[in-house]
Amino acid sequence: MLPIFLIGNGEKVRISRIDGGKLLNQRLNSLGLMVGSVCEIVNSGKNNSGIIISKDNSKIGLGFGMAAKIFVEKI
Repeated sequence: MLPIFLIGNGEKVRISRIDGGKLLNQRLNSLGLMVGSVCEIVNSGKNNSGIIISKDNSKIGLGFGMAAKIFVEKI
């Protein structure tokens, strides 16, 4: 299990844990990201610049702080 920002571009992952409070979980749920969700890394955001992921034909940008709290497994 790794933080999502450490996964390379083009990798498919499953969210396995979110280390955030109630507000972060609500925000991610509103974007369709929850434990068990599968998504693909579009831009891994090297140099602490945030990442872009793709889920259900939508692209979602996440800041580095938020991405550091999302742990995933490669599939």
